[in-house]
Amino acid sequence: MRWVCSPVGMMATLALVCTAPAHAQIRKGCIGINYVGADSGNPFTAEYVSTSTMPSAAGVPKTVVQREDVARDSQGRIRFEKHGVTRLPDDRKTVTLETADGKQFTVTQEEFGTLINISDCASGTSVVLQPGLRIAMVKQGNGAPAIGLIKHAYSAPYIPGPDAKVPPNMSVEQLGTREIQGISARGVRTTTLGTESDGDWSGKPIRETELWVSDGLAAQMLKVDKDLRAGSQGMSELIEIRREEPDPALFDIPKDYEVNPKMPPRRMD
Repeated sequence: MRWVCSPVGMMATLALVCTAPAHAQIRKGCIGINYVGADSGNPFTAEYVSTSTMPSAAGVPKTVVQREDVARDSQGRIRFEKHGVTRLPDDRKTVTLETADGKQFTVTQEEFGTLINISDCASGTSVVLQPGLRIAMVKQGNGAPAIGLIKHAYSAPYIPGPDAKVPPNMSVEQLGTREIQGISARGVRTTTLGTESDGDWSGKPIRETELWVSDGLAAQMLKVDKDLRAGSQGMSELIEIRREEPDPALFDIPKDYEVNPKMPPRRMD
């Protein structure tokens, strides 16, 4: 089962698909974000790389690579930093902005295209930082006390058991365990067959997804998704994993940021 959260930034919307929790350190009702569980006492930093390959009319496949930095601290707070969210149509290196009260400031194009999301799952607080606009959008939790602990492994929702119900046109293959980036992970492959509505693809594999999940890290290590009809493929993986406490400053709102502004800064050019 999945939940959807929806903090929205001014430059872009970051949809947060929340995963099931990891290990007994997670408070009841406290979940993870995207591909990372909110596992307290299990800090790490890493880079998440997504590569999509699509066929083109020219015959040469088109490849797009996206990268984001991810960190989880010992409190179970999770931080994602994505670059290139907004791109300007020219090669300028800086952008001039103006606040609602007429103050101007200049930021780099790199800052302007950066979006940071911080989730404090235990408190229910989420923060979206936009370095280019020097603003922070904060959504507070309801302050309700946590009750109980969730005790199943992080991989449980992703690795179906033998009695799991799946659609009649889908098959599930257990792939066992393997080491990825030196970390043990469990794998599963799902294959979806076309139905009558898929015409010539009826009864044939149309999609294949391979997923490797680590209970020890409480994170998805590798995912490969193939669209067999379109001839496209997407791969996402955690790399450069460091099992250490991230810099606490990464989870703070910078002092010069305006919190929940009524009017965000606007571009001057």
